[in-house]
Amino acid sequence: MGVECRRQDCTVEETGVCLLNNEPATCPERADEGDVEGVVQPVDEEQKNHMPLSRACGLVEARELMANRYVHVVGILGEPNAGKTAALVSLYLLMAHNKLCGFTFRDSRTLMGFEEISRGARCWNRGQLPDQITGHTKLVDDREAGFLHIRVNSNARDVDIDFLLPDLPGEWTSALIERKRFDRLEFLKRADAIWLMVNGAELAAVETRQATLHRTRLILQRLAGFLETPPTVILVVTRLDESAADPNDVADLCKVGAEQGLDMKVTPIASVSNVEEVKPGQGIAELLASTIQGPTEGGVLWPDLGLKATFTPPRVRSVGGVKS
Repeated sequence: MGVECRRQDCTVEETGVCLLNNEPATCPERADEGDVEGVVQPVDEEQKNHMPLSRACGLVEARELMANRYVHVVGILGEPNAGKTAALVSLYLLMAHNKLCGFTFRDSRTLMGFEEISRGARCWNRGQLPDQITGHTKLVDDREAGFLHIRVNSNARDVDIDFLLPDLPGEWTSALIERKRFDRLEFLKRADAIWLMVNGAELAAVETRQATLHRTRLILQRLAGFLETPPTVILVVTRLDESAADPNDVADLCKVGAEQGLDMKVTPIASVSNVEEVKPGQGIAELLASTIQGPTEGGVLWPDLGLKATFTPPRVRSVGGVKS
């Protein structure tokens, strides 16, 4: 018999995840065997079909969403420990607490996906920041990207904007560098922007600086060679709370990208922070704003399937005055 809960809004029986982030077996809201009948209401098929997707969207679900409205697809690359998942967790928690300045949460088809990756961020050791707030990303299907969906309202323009954000294993970026493996990254041809995540602490440390610079340059070269019309590449320098990367190194990476024909931007972020000078989530709102700046052209939705847009997407203007 599975774990069942007295709370009608809890999905522990289907997902194994407690709504209150308790251990399911010892949660005080757990229903005793004699109390179960009449507590957990069955869900009919019609209602079930309208419930949010529990985890990440695959290409099929993403394509269905994109058939009805324009969706900003973001490519997120970065080697292991670059801070990709932590940035998504920070984005989710800022939205959940209405602290994503310049934006208001509207909807998500993958709330449980966000919940799963953010679970570690809610486990604190007597008030101390944990060594690692997110688990290592592993995909059930190693051949296909999974996407997290959010819909937010841009407060400056009062318009709802949809995003599809992939949470990819860092090994995919490593394989891109070392073996030029792009077969799992075809969706980048449809991306409106690419977040290239670089561990700022590794970029600042003497012992890892040169290797980080070299491998980041290789990613930029690989992208330029793979994408005929590459989108804007946003160099996201993470771990701003730990150390600041040398501006000359950041400028050098942007120069390399520009020489490869890439439109480069830079956004430093701190997904979490344990210092007073830097706020948790600093730079996340700016990153989202940078992603939607500039006009977006229509074209192929999914290049491998050859599905073309049947509408003209809106011209998206810059969101000004967004501060964290």
